[in-house]
Amino acid sequence: MHQASNMNNLIKAEEYFQKGKNEDDLGNYDSAIEFYSEAINLNNNFADAFVNRGIVYSKINSISCRADYEKGISLYTKVLDIIPNSADIYKKRGIASSLRNNVIDALSDFNKAIILNSFDPETYYLRGKLFFESSATIRQHFNMTNKDIYEKALSDISTAIKNNLKYSDAYILRGDIYRRLLKYKKAINDYTKAIILKPKNILAYNFRGKSYYELLNHEKAILDYNKIIEINPNYYYAYINRGDTYYDLKDFDNAISNYTQAISLNHSSFSSSYGYSCRGKAYSELGKYEDAIDDFNKAIEITPDHCDYLCGRGEIYSIMGKYKKAVEDFTAAIKENRFSLKAYLYRGKIHLKFGNLINAFDDFNKVIELFPRNAKAYFYLGVVNEKGCMGHSKAINNFNKAISIDPNYAEAYLERSKSYDYLGETENSERDYEKSITLLKKRKLIFMRDERFSLKLEMFGNSKSK
Repeated sequence: MHQASNMNNLIKAEEYFQKGKNEDDLGNYDSAIEFYSEAINLNNNFADAFVNRGIVYSKINSISCRADYEKGISLYTKVLDIIPNSADIYKKRGIASSLRNNVIDALSDFNKAIILNSFDPETYYLRGKLFFESSATIRQHFNMTNKDIYEKALSDISTAIKNNLKYSDAYILRGDIYRRLLKYKKAINDYTKAIILKPKNILAYNFRGKSYYELLNHEKAILDYNKIIEINPNYYYAYINRGDTYYDLKDFDNAISNYTQAISLNHSSFSSSYGYSCRGKAYSELGKYEDAIDDFNKAIEITPDHCDYLCGRGEIYSIMGKYKKAVEDFTAAIKENRFSLKAYLYRGKIHLKFGNLINAFDDFNKVIELFPRNAKAYFYLGVVNEKGCMGHSKAINNFNKAISIDPNYAEAYLERSKSYDYLGETENSERDYEKSITLLKKRKLIFMRDERFSLKLEMFGNSKSK
């Protein structure tokens, strides 16, 4: 009788487990947790239920996920003590370990699972995913290069596909790896295969759209984002990415419309703060600076002390001539992220504008310390020296460095021309000046010079310069 009761509990636990999976798939996370909990109450050794409940807890940012992952790992270990050659249990324990960020333990379990069953596509997929998503940990532990790690990831995902030609998720993951490696055409090919297998696969359309975007094929990118919205009108990232595409096309009204739709879907969440910042940049391009500031204020309100948002607002304050507020924002951004190149550069430019040469010198030097190959920092440091810090000879050295990093840096040739002129090196001055003319014309700029090398810049045609 007792045995029959236990069997009945196990059957019911499995039923609740399946209900939990269904609710999870539908995004009903509270209901999913309840069903998984019922399954665990009926079978306290139900490792899969613990792990799945942990996954759902992680989706709602609950720290309870950690205890569930650890319980799952413990239960799988007990099973392996009894059945030491179970590839499936090694795979499951590897999944739980990877979720718990025990990367090396997970890798070891996936390796063992593959030795025991070399034909299971999912285990190759999981190991490849681990290589890809945990490359920093694996690189440090095994002293491997990123190139080696990504090659192993690609090899595993390709084996998964070889063992299951209809493995849609594997095509997406391989596409993601190719995209990380900037091999966008190969990525597009894999995302397309995933779409053929699952025509309503939103992730495949999204990442294919992003790949088209990187290849500057804006029309196809927009078509993919349109398709996502047709499948799911509430998909936040489709509106963000479509907005970014319109932004690049300088169709700022359409960009704003898309960012607004994205914000309405995540009005007060972390994601919406990014939407506000994007819309703020688009408003700025249209000269609607007050609207832009309002949006960056909202972004910062939702995500306080975000370096990029502080820099974005500081940049707009600079355009508006509110330099004190701009400096405050750039300084706050540096406090949050001491590696913020943009904050140092923009703050340095404001110091330079107002003749605070020592502060400007410090900011541009800091950029060079952090990013030794930054041509702009050398250029502006040259301008600082040109204005009196170290003199024109030192300025020429700075411009030389900027040009060696970026041989097409027109402004660096122009400023070096001024320094050569000041030092009486007329031939060098004229050569640099002509070079700057050639480069600026390539950028569709016309310019004229007075006796002091001042420039009046105008765009060709009737378009306005920004």
